[in-house]
Amino acid sequence: MAFDERLTDGTSWSVAGFEWGRPEAPHHEPWVFCADGTVRAGNYWSGTWRPDDNASVKVVIPSPHGDDRFRVVFLSPRWFVAMKRGEPYRLGRLLQGGDD
Repeated sequence: MAFDERLTDGTSWSVAGFEWGRPEAPHHEPWVFCADGTVRAGNYWSGTWRPDDNASVKVVIPSPHGDDRFRVVFLSPRWFVAMKRGEPYRLGRLLQGGDD
């Protein structure tokens, strides 16, 4: 089975951080995944993504102080969890695109 490109083809996601293993309130700026392999959160940050396996992508956000790297695992067409160093980092809910 191949990676479902609809998950990253112009999709917009409401994203919350985790505190003590539980999701917090969503950030006000959604994450937007584009088919060209880019991902961004407004003017706050931008990076690249590439398929990792059938249900996940690796994201890299370049920084002069060291790149930020994490894995986004799509749990369903409407939800993802981003993992960083083996821990939940962000929780995403589809706002627009994909299968809506």
